[in-house]
Amino acid sequence: MKKLSLALAISAAVSLPTISAPAFADDSVQFHGYSMVASNFRKEAGKPKNLALHMDPTGPNQDPRGKMGDLGNTYWHDYWTAVSLNKRWEDIYEEGQWADFTFELVGYGNKDVEASQNYARLGGLSFLPEDSNIWAGRRYFSDRVQVFAYNIKEVNIDAGIGYNSKNFDISIGTSQIDYAGFSGDVNNQPVQAIEGSREILDLAYRVGKAEFGATYLKELESFHNDTQQALSVFGKYKYDSFMGLDGDLTLEAQVGKGVIAQYLNTSRISALSEDGDISARLSAYGIIMGIEGFNIRPALILEKSYRENTDKRTTHVNDGGFGGIGDYGNADETGIFAGITVGQTLTENLSMQYEAIVNRTWNKDGNDGVDGTSYKLAMGPAVQLKSLPWVAPKIDVTVAYVGGDEELTFLNEKSEWRFGYRMEVWF
Repeated sequence: MKKLSLALAISAAVSLPTISAPAFADDSVQFHGYSMVASNFRKEAGKPKNLALHMDPTGPNQDPRGKMGDLGNTYWHDYWTAVSLNKRWEDIYEEGQWADFTFELVGYGNKDVEASQNYARLGGLSFLPEDSNIWAGRRYFSDRVQVFAYNIKEVNIDAGIGYNSKNFDISIGTSQIDYAGFSGDVNNQPVQAIEGSREILDLAYRVGKAEFGATYLKELESFHNDTQQALSVFGKYKYDSFMGLDGDLTLEAQVGKGVIAQYLNTSRISALSEDGDISARLSAYGIIMGIEGFNIRPALILEKSYRENTDKRTTHVNDGGFGGIGDYGNADETGIFAGITVGQTLTENLSMQYEAIVNRTWNKDGNDGVDGTSYKLAMGPAVQLKSLPWVAPKIDVTVAYVGGDEELTFLNEKSEWRFGYRMEVWF
């Protein structure tokens, strides 16, 4: 398993004899990261962790596959931290040769830590094309629609090798057994293997402003049904403006077999997918910067999962006290997600944030006739040293109005007001 206690990880890090203050004085060593802590004033028990596009009971820390935005969304004391150490060597033996090593730790709200990346790269070698490199180790690749906090590509290779260049990337490796994040310490449940180890092949090819790629998975063992294979392909194009306005716009199409839509181009098949499943996703997202004092991020996603009608399908995942987890079916599922986030600069240190998200889903989680709409409207001030995106630290307070059909929100009421707060830091 990749996880260890936060206290143990910190203790081990500070006790290592090779990590000392003089080492960080080397200009070739860099230390970067991101941290977020957020919560509100409402109870946790029996609530879903977030208003989500897709609950993910088999995911790490049960993080959802896409959220109804970030502002005022979390029910729990949400916590996520990533810290990355990078050591680089230049002009090794011959001019132009280089190598680097990256080690990254990710911490979750349940106080577990995951060694998410641990890899070395070699570049400038005589047999490699210019501006290319080879790598080996544990590595992570993602492509995120920020408005929904949705990684529409998310490939975790626990052990692998690969090649990267200006126009072409290939990664080959394995992903180890995943265990249900809620098991072992809730309701005296035993630890459960939720997905077997997998072989992974991930490809990407870029030409001009377009990119095309594929992700292939093959389970090496399965704990819920027969071993499975999955293939996802994608194509995307990025415009240098947003429909004539300053900014950018990305259009992306994805299609897959052997996975439902939320696992397209990921290293996950999950117990919720079957061999005969076919899925597709169309995404449009970008940023508008042409209005003075504002940055605007619109996004629209259309998803479709055509589920195989099979008795092998997992139809229930235990709640485990976390809410929003339960029954699954064989029906085809359609989702339309629309959202916009707006940042407004007021002063050097003060800004306003606004967010509006709508989720319309038919046959939720494959359950025939379970249709509905959920929504969220949120706003609030933020304080930081400079009122710009991704300038840290940042502290915000938010009021949100959330609601919709309970089949999608998993709330006990039609709607509710929520007051939240959040700290973010980039370094």
